[in-house]
Amino acid sequence: MKIYITCTEEFSPEKLKSVFKLLNKVSGEIKFPQIKTLTNKFITFCNGKFNNSENHLSLTFDELFNICKYYRISEDEKILTDDFVVLITPIENDRHWFSAVNENNIFIHSTSFADNTDRDEVNGIAYNILVNIFQSLLGINYETLSESSIVHHSSIGCINDYCKKKAKVILKLRTGYICDNCLNEAIKAGVSAEILLHIYQMLQHIREKFMNLEKIKEKLKPKDISIDKGGNIYIGNTNLKLQPLQKTLMYFYLSKKEGFITKLLSDIDAANEINAIYRAFNGKNGKTSIVKLCKSPSTNDSTYSRTKNALHTKIKETLGDDLSAFYEIVDEDICDTKICKIKTDDYNVEKDAEFTKRLEKIKNNKTREFIIDKDME
Repeated sequence: MKIYITCTEEFSPEKLKSVFKLLNKVSGEIKFPQIKTLTNKFITFCNGKFNNSENHLSLTFDELFNICKYYRISEDEKILTDDFVVLITPIENDRHWFSAVNENNIFIHSTSFADNTDRDEVNGIAYNILVNIFQSLLGINYETLSESSIVHHSSIGCINDYCKKKAKVILKLRTGYICDNCLNEAIKAGVSAEILLHIYQMLQHIREKFMNLEKIKEKLKPKDISIDKGGNIYIGNTNLKLQPLQKTLMYFYLSKKEGFITKLLSDIDAANEINAIYRAFNGKNGKTSIVKLCKSPSTNDSTYSRTKNALHTKIKETLGDDLSAFYEIVDEDICDTKICKIKTDDYNVEKDAEFTKRLEKIKNNKTREFIIDKDME
């Protein structure tokens, strides 16, 4: 199933891209292959009243659905009958509805959602696209909506709430819920489990945008990092319990707060510094392991990417998705130079004096058996 999203020129192209991006965030059975802004020339071709700007302050349902129908036959790519066309526009409709669906054609009145939910209209638009797709799959259209026994005329927080009173719409947006009765009706109508699952997953993703979770996340701050004398790395009071190579890589980047030029990782000086860090954590000479770690990630025997990914996974398992994101090792392009660094700069590192002394002693030990003296390439 494909959903073709369009808009009139009055709707922001950036918001159109945001709607497209939001709906594509969750992969699944439903595809959103393209977005397109319809020119006023095209709209005028569909409806001659657009020759006079004062005539299209409000459009009828038939006029809005006709634009969708013209779009179906105007595209080079064949739009199948079972595929949906969505028209987003701030132009009012004569019934003052948020949206409506008929014969797999959907229109969305964009500004309704900003006005009535006190949230970004992009989220409300994306949500209502799904509502109309779901209702169409159940055989409901704008003509049967008010009389349908499937639709909830008293709001229960289901996607299929009628929401005649606009104040009720926020309940539906916050729940992202498909009730058992509507789910059974969808199954009865032959809607596949894959499509139902995808709709549900997208609803849940958009639902989060209407909750106050973002306000909570805004309060989340990076915690300071500490290293005890045994070489255990803590974030706040939590021991990350990392493997020696993971500790080594994390410590190296923690010590390079401004970042490190990625291609210099394979230089002998960097490799020896990393080897010294490894020995401080592990107590053993790690020349072989460090040579593989410091090789260019593009080489077959490099362990850099594998170690970095394992480090990210371990931190995420220990701290959770949101807090761990601060400590990811990320790539940044600065003046056409690729820099690798810990994502956040907002941290302090407290190192145990005994650990620091051990590391400095190792760095000063120039015994040949501990020194890497050839290129990593």
